[in-house]
Amino acid sequence: MKIRYIKLGDGGKWEGYCIEEEQVLRLGYESPHHQESLSSDWDTVRNFWLSVRNGNEGAASRDLNQIRDFYELSESDIWITFYQRKMYWCHAHNEVHELADGSRIR
Repeated sequence: MKIRYIKLGDGGKWEGYCIEEEQVLRLGYESPHHQESLSSDWDTVRNFWLSVRNGNEGAASRDLNQIRDFYELSESDIWITFYQRKMYWCHAHNEVHELADGSRIR
């Protein structure tokens, strides 16, 4: 079992949506590579983020690790976040869906 922290949007902008309304996790790494992520084509995803990060290997690796965890962690793994001075945790479903704005939920 793995435990991961997730920030629900810049400045927590998705906290209410994710916790109070939809009970989902939402990932804000927007890229054109949702299908590649679903099929574990991590070289393509990494190259995209390396370009976005202007060749900064460390930043691209951190991005890729977070994205990969979002797509690959199992339903038995635990996700935690903080909202309104409380810690929330959940087990998330395996399926990852892309929203119209490019963010992903599971």
